[in-house]
Amino acid sequence: MDIVRVEGGKDYIDFSPRTAALLVAMSDANLDVSLGGEHAAFLHTGDVIWLPATTPRKVGDFLGIKSRFLLISFKDSAITTPK
Repeated sequence: MDIVRVEGGKDYIDFSPRTAALLVAMSDANLDVSLGGEHAAFLHTGDVIWLPATTPRKVGDFLGIKSRFLLISFKDSAITTPK
């Protein structure tokens, strides 16, 4: 579990996430979420979105101020390589 802050020009980007995650927008959030290079959602306080493993993700503040979100990663969803 991580608290992430995004603000003008400082987006959260993960090009190759190994686990699925749940994103929860925190107080005063104005989040623009893209998955796989496509716009997925605009989120505000209390909104949630599922972020699948292996799909590139980008989260920014669409008002260019400061937003925070809780990112809950699910370790059991991790991509593993066959042995």
